Amino acid sequence: MKKQLIIFSLLSFIQFVSSQHKELQLHFRKGVCLKSDNVASNSTYSKNIVFLFSNLTSLSSTSKFSTFSAGSGRDQVNGLYLCRPDLSPESCHKCISTSANDLLVNCANKKEAIQWYDECMFRYTNRSIFSTEEIEPWTSAFDTFFNVSQPQVFPTLLNRTMQGLIAEAVSPKNNLRFATGHANFTVFEGLYGMVLCTHDITGKECEDCLRTALEGLGNYTANSTYQNNLKTLLEYAAGHASHSLFGNRSVDTGMENVNMIYNCRSDLNLQECHQCIQLSALRIVTQCPVQKEAIFWHQECMLRYSPRTIFSFEDDESFSVWHLSQANVSDPLQYSEVVATTIDGLIEEAAYNQSKRGYAIGEGNVTGLVQGGKVYCYVQCTPDILGSRCERCLRAAFRSMAGCCGTNKQSVQFHYPSCQTGYSAQPFVLGSDPLQVSPPVQPGSSVPPPPPPPRIGN
Repeated sequence: MKKQLIIFSLLSFIQFVSSQHKELQLHFRKGVCLKSDNVASNSTYSKNIVFLFSNLTSLSSTSKFSTFSAGSGRDQVNGLYLCRPDLSPESCHKCISTSANDLLVNCANKKEAIQWYDECMFRYTNRSIFSTEEIEPWTSAFDTFFNVSQPQVFPTLLNRTMQGLIAEAVSPKNNLRFATGHANFTVFEGLYGMVLCTHDITGKECEDCLRTALEGLGNYTANSTYQNNLKTLLEYAAGHASHSLFGNRSVDTGMENVNMIYNCRSDLNLQECHQCIQLSALRIVTQCPVQKEAIFWHQECMLRYSPRTIFSFEDDESFSVWHLSQANVSDPLQYSEVVATTIDGLIEEAAYNQSKRGYAIGEGNVTGLVQGGKVYCYVQCTPDILGSRCERCLRAAFRSMAGCCGTNKQSVQFHYPSCQTGYSAQPFVLGSDPLQVSPPVQPGSSVPPPPPPPRIGN
């Protein structure tokens, strides 16, 4: 059986609240235009898409799940939507209307597309998709602020809780194919879970789909295909870093594919890059022993792996980490103006000067504000996003750096997976401690600033 997506959402460690009796704020997750063949704007198929969207949007005012077909033969379009059962009719209608409008704008010339919000799912295609269990494409989302306090214990509670919810959702008495629940993790932490299937599949199909989704929630098991693929990629990264400051590679075995990317600072030699990536590879599997996605920053390099596609697009959302010094400056406003001007020039240089390969350094004059009278700045992108994508990522990092860390510190660094930027009142010198470490970050983590000031190379 050919498989596409049936599950709308399987979320863990997220507290969900019914949207009943309150204004709904939608939380976008992902939209995908699937078919490569284009549809002419005035074709019968295009008109059928519009007709389909109109009918499904109308149905969403009174029903949380509906299917509809428009046209016939080669021009037939099949569509469905699914809202969370705890939404009000008004909220469901709002979510589906928004999704339909989004897809009309972003995928108007495609024969198949799907879009997820936390609150609903909307899709259309020229294939038969009704009453069929489908698990691809899939998407995942991670909390971007909090990490659990006991990562070794949490997976057991997660699995037990979600297995219970799956059993509840597929019960013959549960026509909604929906279940929610809560479990206590620690005195201060709770686990909130939700599972949901479309209503047109059997209980067995729903169970199979949910269990597949649960397997992809973020952990792998010992001696699994995923672990073996990850080991292969980390060994490759350590070896390849002896020859190149940047590398990416995938091992694709169906549902157990792993993608890896590493990047060393451009001022490192190959021996230093190899040392940094080799140490990162050892530490990332020690400190993230079962996680399917993680990133590890040294101040000289970055190593990341994921089951998701992570190549050639700017990622300024999934992870972030920052460092800042405890030392303040006497005039934060003037200091920040010099930093902003300097980094702005470096962003243009790193993004658009091909010889820089996404890396640029510079300094600004801050006489009287700090000892030495200079502020030293740097920016870096992974070489696979040079140009406008690099610029966007760096500007987002600089904005986030100002937001998280203020403007009164002498030294700040901010890291995204695809780019990083920083400044310091001390010269960026390699040597004394060449492998100072940023903590490894699992999906959904933002690491708070540690107390010591950063030291990075020139």
